[in-house]
Amino acid sequence: MNYVERHFDYVYDLASLPAGTSLVNGQANLQLDSEVPFVLRGRAIYAEGGESHQAQTLAVKTRFQNAQSKYISNDVWPASIDMMFAGYNGIFSPVRPGILYPAGGQIQGDVVNPSTNASLTTFKLIYRGVKLYQPGTVIARQLPDRRVEVRTRSYSQTVVINPVQTISRIPFNVGTDSDFILRAIQVGTQSTPRYSSLLITLRDSQQKAYSNSPIPIDYWAGNASAAVNSTYQGVQVGNWIPGLVFPEIYLLRGDQMFFDLVRNDAGGVANTLTINWIGARVVGA
Repeated sequence: MNYVERHFDYVYDLASLPAGTSLVNGQANLQLDSEVPFVLRGRAIYAEGGESHQAQTLAVKTRFQNAQSKYISNDVWPASIDMMFAGYNGIFSPVRPGILYPAGGQIQGDVVNPSTNASLTTFKLIYRGVKLYQPGTVIARQLPDRRVEVRTRSYSQTVVINPVQTISRIPFNVGTDSDFILRAIQVGTQSTPRYSSLLITLRDSQQKAYSNSPIPIDYWAGNASAAVNSTYQGVQVGNWIPGLVFPEIYLLRGDQMFFDLVRNDAGGVANTLTINWIGARVVGA
């Protein structure tokens, strides 16, 4: 049977991960929904506080199991060598070939926060991949089966968000001149200080989410606030690294998609976000 792939992130959430916590023998259990099968293609790790806490986050050790409850690695490994970019700028640790989990299955894992490490809050393990749908059962459009011309196109919009605020169902509107293929997302702010805890849920035109829980915005999008020659974990990063959207999202002319934002930066200031939706317009569709 031919399946349609639709991007999806499953998130394993813990409100806190104290130093010395040891969840082993598959205790870090993530229940998948019963809708359709899921193919895992990437992994990331996060704790609240952004870059300032990434060294402590990368000290956490993890491993996970396949659908047959077999571990993928022989031991827990620190994220610094297993997920060295954590997921920042949308750079996930690849899982290749992908691992298939059945609808209603589980991703069981181990999480160990060494006693010598800091206690972490809003801890997340993010399992990135695709859900597999039968054609016609979900919005997951593709290029039309005829000759069209694809040209580079991007849209930009601004959103103001306060230090502690949730904004739901913010629309992104596609122009009426042509269809649009979303292939990458870039987010930044010139506000100082910039956000350190900002989560996003992306939704399609029927408001169906692309994740089971909000994920860090810098894990969906490239961080356009980064200086071009700055370093992150010793690796040069900057605004030439947009977060890639895969599979790409095809939107019809005049269509909408939506997103939710959740910010938790008590003591911060309002940030004006610039969001760039990067991709291509489809002429002749």
